[in-house]
Amino acid sequence: MSSKLFLGVAVVLTVAFMSCNNSQNTQSQTEAQTEQKDEIMEGAPVFSALKGTYEGTIPGADNGGCKYTVVFGDDGRCTLTRTYKKEGLEPETITGTFEYSLALIPHIVCKFAKDAPVCFMRESNNEIIMVDEQGNEAEMRKDYILTRVDAQ
Repeated sequence: MSSKLFLGVAVVLTVAFMSCNNSQNTQSQTEAQTEQKDEIMEGAPVFSALKGTYEGTIPGADNGGCKYTVVFGDDGRCTLTRTYKKEGLEPETITGTFEYSLALIPHIVCKFAKDAPVCFMRESNNEIIMVDEQGNEAEMRKDYILTRVDAQ
């Protein structure tokens, strides 16, 4: 009888321990997921990291190249100015919004009301690279890098 009682208590304690341990694991997983969402979540801290002005000259087949100036605000807005090297082409400036997410590729997508999206990948605090909508880089990668021109 004593061994049956001992075995019964052992089973109850084992189940109770596993239940508590499972509850702690679930809580730890939930906390880890919340932390991960905070790291990836769009918002002012992420926008602030990108905030600034970036410039670079992108090659062009029929316009002699184009100087891109992109200004990212800390509020999710962006301005893109294209200054063409070819004479007779006026610079154009468009404004829109941008999304920046480490969870998505490409990381930065500038969206404009009347123009195609322009996409970038963040290389460092001082460089972004123009990519296509799937995040693919151009063959001559160095020709598509825009560098930060303002102080951080």
